[in-house]
Amino acid sequence: MNNPNLTFLASVQMHFDFTMLSTLHFNEDSELACNPVFESTFSRLPNLQLISFDRCDMTGFLHVLDDDPACSTIDEFSGPSTGVVPSAAVVPCFPALEAIEILRKSFQKKRIDC
Repeated sequence: MNNPNLTFLASVQMHFDFTMLSTLHFNEDSELACNPVFESTFSRLPNLQLISFDRCDMTGFLHVLDDDPACSTIDEFSGPSTGVVPSAAVVPCFPALEAIEILRKSFQKKRIDC
């Protein structure tokens, strides 16, 4: 790991239990939200209610949401479908997420720019 943020995160994970974490705040120099470590570290936390992005890249987070297996489920009342998992069998990414804050970003030409 050449990235000091990832090295720090790996070290912290070994010593702390993140399951009670309820808020994450990423600032302008953070690259964690655009790294696969982000998903493996934070996407299944049962109490994470708020994620805040302040002038930083959030494309990794958006990809996690886009690839969420819970988005490929069917409601049990809509009938069977091939290749789709029943919704009760899948836990969504960020299961307790209530709010996403996006600070100091502009939305231009269908993409997020600083």
